[in-house]
Amino acid sequence: MPTGYNPGGLIQLGIERRTPPPLPLPQLTSDEKLKALFSAFATMAGYGSTFVAILLLVLSAWIACSRYSSLGSWVHTDAEILHGDVYSDFTHYETRAQTRIQPVFGFRCTVRFHANGRVYEAPADIGYKKSSESEMLDWYLRFPAGGNTKIAYDPVDPNRVILTEDLRTSYAGALATFGYAAWLLLFGIPLVLISRYLRKQAQIALDRDVELAPALS
Repeated sequence: MPTGYNPGGLIQLGIERRTPPPLPLPQLTSDEKLKALFSAFATMAGYGSTFVAILLLVLSAWIACSRYSSLGSWVHTDAEILHGDVYSDFTHYETRAQTRIQPVFGFRCTVRFHANGRVYEAPADIGYKKSSESEMLDWYLRFPAGGNTKIAYDPVDPNRVILTEDLRTSYAGALATFGYAAWLLLFGIPLVLISRYLRKQAQIALDRDVELAPALS
């Protein structure tokens, strides 16, 4: 009777290797989630503020160089202040809901001086605008009507006038832009350092959880 047994046949034995299941990702605690959220905010705000500050520093340097070139080539003289004016302007910026209008203020005064054998009356703007009206009122009080001041005018077009009472007046626009950049750096750099510290701490905690996971399984 055939038994179905074939002594010449080959018997194959196989061992199937099973890949161990991946380790579960460590769960973040509420405190760790809060730190991660704050780290993301600090990263965006810090690097964003620092980037804008660098652009403003470049702009400030360009304004200062342009003003330095003008002061070096224009004619310097004394002038009489006829009257000052704190004026307002408006800037428009977009939000998610609507377009907002933000008032800004500037200062200019009209001066009278002699140039090329003639008497000129020309406006001299301080060179920048700001949302703070009080700062422009300070300039207004500093250049009262009837007083005298120092100016520089373009010899080609004497109606182009720069106030040159002192260093702060001569480079008012550049210094104002530099001030904005300094405030942004004062805000941005600490946030960048905080975000780097939090990311480092989070990575250390993650590495520790990964090392402890096999021992706990």
